[in-house]
Amino acid sequence: MKNGGGTLELKADCVTKPPQSSILWRLKNNKVADFDKDFGTDITYYGDLKGRTTLNTTTGELRITGLKKSDEGVYSVDIDSKPCEKTYTLSVIKAVPKPVISVSYEDQTYILTCNGDTADAEPVTYWWKVGEGNWEKVEKTLKVTKSKPTQNNTKYTCKLKNIVSEKESEAVGNLFEQESSSATLGVTIFFFIIIIAAIVAFVIGYFVWKKKAANQKKSLKDFCLFLRDKCCPCAETTANNQTFRAQESDYVNVGDNGDDSHNPPTNTGTTAGAKNDNKSAEDQELKSPTNPDDSK
Repeated sequence: MKNGGGTLELKADCVTKPPQSSILWRLKNNKVADFDKDFGTDITYYGDLKGRTTLNTTTGELRITGLKKSDEGVYSVDIDSKPCEKTYTLSVIKAVPKPVISVSYEDQTYILTCNGDTADAEPVTYWWKVGEGNWEKVEKTLKVTKSKPTQNNTKYTCKLKNIVSEKESEAVGNLFEQESSSATLGVTIFFFIIIIAAIVAFVIGYFVWKKKAANQKKSLKDFCLFLRDKCCPCAETTANNQTFRAQESDYVNVGDNGDDSHNPPTNTGTTAGAKNDNKSAEDQELKSPTNPDDSK
């Protein structure tokens, strides 16, 4: 097996001694390179391999560069018109690409996938390394569930490997920190949408209300008062109670300033005493004897 794009050298093991009279290489039943000393020193190359092959007329070795998938098959050689027993079977395998880890989340589990274009690179094996541990041959996906707090800082790396090459991915980590960050972001977005919806509803409501009150001079302040009365009737009652208390307070303050017209007298002892004195004087006058001489 050879790496795609690589170089292959095929030896003609049946050569005993140089120089050779003729050399013919075939891929399956198709000619690849042909040399015949009887027709000169030129070498003829054929098919898709033309321009990528070189034949050594002394050793009979065939060199192929820029290997492709189409170069696969059985190679054979004839030396001096006699086939060599040894043949070569070529399989061209593409080098694995550098993998990239994708992360998904499902049922409280993170699923890590080692991605890479493995066409013409099969068979490929997948390897995973957790933190600073050893490489382990696993499936293409790795499932991770949170079992320890220290897993927040754990790094995960994957590797693609085939018979001709291997390559590692960049490490990924902080999986569970991403989870909390995603939750926080979701809550923030939710409240942002609520705020935007409230603003839009307020603006639409204001213009609808203003259109209905087109014949009246209404301001934004009036609309806010209208919303207060509709959404919270208790606010209007509270405002009325505050006004009533303010008026009552004004009433009390007027009486304290010396205006007694609203305050009934609280002390009538002096008037009652005067009345009692007059009554006593009258009683004494009635009780006194009358002297007839005085009348004369």
